[in-house]
Amino acid sequence: MKDILIKISGHQKYENDEDQQLEYITEAKMYERNGVIYLIYQESEEIGFIDGKTTVRVDDKAVRVTRRIDNNVAADMEFVQGKRVTTHYLTPAGQMALEVFANKIENTLDMDGQGHLHIDSYISLRGLATSRNTLDIEII
Repeated sequence: MKDILIKISGHQKYENDEDQQLEYITEAKMYERNGVIYLIYQESEEIGFIDGKTTVRVDDKAVRVTRRIDNNVAADMEFVQGKRVTTHYLTPAGQMALEVFANKIENTLDMDGQGHLHIDSYISLRGLATSRNTLDIEII
């Protein structure tokens, strides 16, 4: 397991033209098992996930992002380029169904502690709100 520093950038653009962006730098752990790269990091208070932990699992076919808060899975999203995937997101009001469609996934992460992961996707929350999202994780 390798200690690394990552820069996380996210952008959400909603149908109503509302725009949200975030960017922060945090420490992470990185390891590889059976050709799959894992990044694990603590969530930041600035984005509202106090005491949360995120695991990013990257293989040659998909990216899975799992957020845990107080040992509960708050989100478990799978991104497969060109494929629609239904998953669930835990909110204070209970679980809600999410539909994720990954337009593009670019991955250059390597165990030398270099690289970048880019995900461009659409996420729909039970048909109530749809957003275009980008997630970038860069090892710095």
